[in-house]
Amino acid sequence: MQNGHHWREQLLEIHDSLVSGVEEPSAEYQMLHSLIRHLPHEPLLVFNPDVTVASAYHQMYEYGVNFSLIQESQDTLLGVLDRGELEALLESASGKSSELAVSAVMGRNICIEPDTATLLEVMDRITMGACPCTIIVDSAGCPRSIVTPQSLIRILVSDGQGVDEVGLRTGSNGSMNASSNALAAALNKVA
Repeated sequence: MQNGHHWREQLLEIHDSLVSGVEEPSAEYQMLHSLIRHLPHEPLLVFNPDVTVASAYHQMYEYGVNFSLIQESQDTLLGVLDRGELEALLESASGKSSELAVSAVMGRNICIEPDTATLLEVMDRITMGACPCTIIVDSAGCPRSIVTPQSLIRILVSDGQGVDEVGLRTGSNGSMNASSNALAAALNKVA
């Protein structure tokens, strides 16, 4: 993972500056104790395991998503895709890598947290853990978002406003269904 320690140090600095010496809780301190489900997230882009690397990369790029989820069904979490890793793979290898299924290149090291966790809890876990991202699930165990160190930093250094949680699902060929297209259109209007 590139700059693995850089984001850890950045999160620890932000954490320390927000919680040290606080007599009256600031807005930032209160945000740390907000439930993760109430904070802005990137869209959740979900692929079937047989989607090609090229198709997944192009959709992740189009929607500005850095991590996406791989699911065979609603009940499975197979792994995650990192757009930066896909880009490096597509640039470094011959044309054959673009036709690989995402299941061949997905990361299987995933952390899962409930949407009832606070931002502080997720931040502490992701900072101390070895996962490049954390999947946030609702009480039924359905994925709702993916939180990365970079997204935590954006939330903490912004005013907490941003894009609402949006789910985008793709078919086995990587094409988006009508409801996903409507969500994407709504997302573009908000962003």
